[in-house]
Order: sequence, then C-alpha cells, then structure tokens
Amino acid sequence: MAVFSSPSSSVVTVVLLLLSSVVSVPAVLDFDKCVALRFAPPPPPTDDPEAIRSARLRDMLCRDMERVIYLPYRGTGKHSPQYLAALKKLDIFKNNDYALDYFLRNHELPPPPSPSPSRCHFVQILDFQKIYIYIYKFLNSTFRQRERERMSGAGKVVCVTGASGYIASWIVKLLLDRGYTVKGTVRSLSDPKKTDHLLSLHGAKERLQLFEANLMEEGSFDSVVDGCEGVFHTASPVLLESSNPQDELIKPALKGTQNVLCSCAKVPSIKRVVLTSSMASVAFNNRPRSPDVVIDETWFSDPVYCEESKLFYHLSKTLAEDAAWKFARENGIDLVTINPGWVFGPLLQPTLNLTSEAALNLIKNGPDGAVYRYVDVRDVALAHILAYEVSSASGRYCLVGTVTNSSEAVNILRKLYPALKLPERLVWAFYDDRLEDGKPTEPLYQVSKKKAESLGIHFTPLEVTLRDTVESLKEKNFLQF
Repeated sequence: MAVFSSPSSSVVTVVLLLLSSVVSVPAVLDFDKCVALRFAPPPPPTDDPEAIRSARLRDMLCRDMERVIYLPYRGTGKHSPQYLAALKKLDIFKNNDYALDYFLRNHELPPPPSPSPSRCHFVQILDFQKIYIYIYKFLNSTFRQRERERMSGAGKVVCVTGASGYIASWIVKLLLDRGYTVKGTVRSLSDPKKTDHLLSLHGAKERLQLFEANLMEEGSFDSVVDGCEGVFHTASPVLLESSNPQDELIKPALKGTQNVLCSCAKVPSIKRVVLTSSMASVAFNNRPRSPDVVIDETWFSDPVYCEESKLFYHLSKTLAEDAAWKFARENGIDLVTINPGWVFGPLLQPTLNLTSEAALNLIKNGPDGAVYRYVDVRDVALAHILAYEVSSASGRYCLVGTVTNSSEAVNILRKLYPALKLPERLVWAFYDDRLEDGKPTEPLYQVSKKKAESLGIHFTPLEVTLRDTVESLKEKNFLQF
C-alpha cells in the first residue's frame, strides 16, 4: 500500500488500489515517482491495447495525485514542500531556478531558448549597429557643424587682399561658404584671369565685391576695409629668384603690409587682422637641424643669414612680418599671423602659382634632394578663417602637415600614378653638392603642429594633397598623361 503525506492521501490510496486491481499499475507508487512520470518522455509507440490503456490510466493517476497535493495550497502563492522537493530531484530543474520558477508560475516548462547566434554573426550584428550609430552621429554632427559654419559669417563683412592668389582664392571660397560678405582686392579688374574664377564661386554673385588696389599706394585700401569687421592680408610678391630683390620683393612686401595696416588702423569696426606670413620667416637661421629638432612659433628667421644666403623672398617675409608686429603693437591692432610651409593642393585660379609650378617640376624633373615642409592649401585657408573666428587665437601659427624629402613625395606620386613614369634620379644640378651616393644628405626635422591643432586644424595627409594637386593640374591642362 502506498503512503502519502498529504491531506487527502487516503483518497489517493483507495483510488490507486482500485486502479491497480484493474490495470498493471504498481500498487506502491510514491509521490516522487508520480512527479517523475509527469515529465518523463512518452513511451515508445505500441499497438498493444492493454499497454496503451495502462499508460493512460497511470498518467491520469499521477496528474490527479499531483492535483490533490497541490489543491490545499491553491491561491496562497505557496507550494507543497513535498511537491517542491520532488520537482527539484528532476534533472530538468536541478540547479535551474529559472525553469522551476517558470513552471510553478505557468504550469508548463519554459520554452527552449532560441539558438544563440554564432560569435561571428553576433560580431557582425554588433559591428553593424555600431557602424550605423557612428554614421548617424557623424552625419548629424557634420551637418550641424556645416550649418554652424555656413551661418558663422552671416551678416559680417570682411576684406581679403590679393584675392586672386592661390591661398587667397581658397580663403574667399570658404568665407563665402560660411555666409560672409567679402570685399576682395585685385591688381586689375579688367584681367579675367584675376577675377573670373572668383566671380564663379558659389555665393559670389550676392556677397562678393572686387576692388582694384595697389600695395605701393598709400590709402589705396582705405575704402575697401571701411565697414569691415576683419581683414585677411595675403597680398605679397612671391618670387624665389629676382634680379632686383629690393624693388621686386622687399619694398612691396614691407610697404604693402604697412599700407594695409595703416588703412585698418583708421577703421574702428575691424576686430582682427590675419596676416599671411610664411615658414620662410620662421625656419631660416644658423640653428642646426636634426630629426630631434622641433621648429615652432618661437623660431624666427635671421635677416642677416637670409641676405647672406641670397634668400631674398625669405628676407622679404621676415622683414614684413616683423614690421607688422611692430605696427600692430603701436596701434592697438589685434594681429594674428599664419606661417604656412610649401603649399600644395588643387588650384582655383586658372594660372600656375609658384608652388603649383614646383609641383609640376617635381613630376617632370624628379626630386631635387631638398627637405620640404608640405601643407595643403585648404588647410591654410581654413586656418586663416579660424584665426579670425576663434576669439582666443593669438600670435603666430606654423602650418606644416608633413616634413619630408622630395624623393618621398615622388615615391607617393609614383604609387598613385604609375602612368606618369616619374624620374627616379635626382636631376637638379643646384643640389648636386648636397648629394652623397645619389641620396639626399639634408637632415629631416620636425615642425610643431600643437598650436595649429589647438586652433582646430586637422592636417590633410600628404597622399591626398599630392593626388588632388595632380588631378587639378590635369583638369586645367597643365599636365597630360
């Protein structure tokens, strides 16, 4: 006879004895076995009617007995200790509190877990989500930034001297893109090579005015800068060789800078003047160079060294910047100077300037063995505008993205454009005395980016600059391949 420790065990015992006399159900069946039968896998299929009937009655008995045990606890939120003990003995509930709790609450086993994605699939999903979020945030922030930039100059009037030049043309373009009204000076309004590329810029029709002005003529810039909030002085002669450097380089640079600043000093509305200087006024002195040397804004070119070395362009930029700082201090002008290196990048103007011509010579003639301080023209133009817009900007800003030998620049171009068939040897006789075993001997050095980056400049990689330079030269038919 079976023994049950439950309020209705006598009833179950009687039922069990009666059924066992009819079918082949064990006369002694403890509660643990009944619970185990509840979750046992179904018996194998059989055609024996007696076996089928016995199995059905046994299942009914177990369910009824379980119900009898459970009944007194119904609605109390509790369960029979004997019932819980029997359940926990089953493999399905051992060390699986979640499954047991689910069964007690829902009277059925929990659904089988969905097959976990493979690690690779999971990483793909995760990466996709990360990429999606990143792209969304990037596009959203970029759009907002572009909107802020586009509106940063709305309603503001600024002047750009020498507006048709290589760097100045890009400054004008970026200013117009940001909503500024621009007054640009050129040497001749009747020369379409000086004006057409500017007048075709987006926004030029509504917000660009061009004026003739002469660097050597005092007061020539008075009417142009009148009513402006900022002035970008880029106009200056650029010649590396001159038969008369005093008249062709030094006087125009000095006199032109003084004339522009004199005009600015007469206009109270001008908040800041940004002067285009050069690394030519920073890095040329007798100080030694090596890979450990870092040139920064505290360096100044030595006028005596420049003159003795016949570096007259460098001398003109050094003297002009020095005169600008002296005038600004004496007249209370907020002055910032931008000192770019060797400026490459796409052209807006239809003519070759000095550095784009140098890029063309590099492609045609090969490397010259010298070390150059390369920087993208678009970075230079943006630096001018940020130097005006960022209220904390002050002093000088060296702008050099990459310091490397011209041979490395040629190697980059060779990889980008195999069809160019660039020369591999150093061909310029001027540098022959600096070569040893066919390799350049001029040491590399560094130029600090810290101050430029604090302004918000992220330098364009040299590979991108060189590629865009070549594409621009090709587009303007200066280069065919």
